[in-house]
Amino acid sequence: MDALFICAKAKRQQQMFYVAKAKRQLQMFFCAKAKRQLQLGQGENDRTRS
Repeated sequence: MDALFICAKAKRQQQMFYVAKAKRQLQMFFCAKAKRQLQLGQGENDRTRS
């Protein structure tokens, strides 16, 4: 096997791994952010009702 081929393959796998990892972290971040905003919004609604 060609060393360049192995290197390219390793780079591609590493990139895919980092991209997947970054996407997952972003999703978790946005999910947490959205949940927090929802909770804040609900809290404000409760205050305006009382």
